[in-house]
Amino acid sequence: MAKKESFESVLNELKECSEKIKSSNLSLDEAIKCYEKGTECYDKALKILEETKQKIKYYTPEDDE
Repeated sequence: MAKKESFESVLNELKECSEKIKSSNLSLDEAIKCYEKGTECYDKALKILEETKQKIKYYTPEDDE
């Protein structure tokens, strides 16, 4: 069973990818790999946020007024 990544770790990976691409010291192939990794991290971060949002909705009572 794979360990679930934290939002913070995914965000840090995304930031690292972004900084590598901005440095412009990468070959085109390396930049594309960083871009792909960045999009994966972005998708993971969105998924974590959506799951958290659903948990908050579940545990927050609705106003019946």
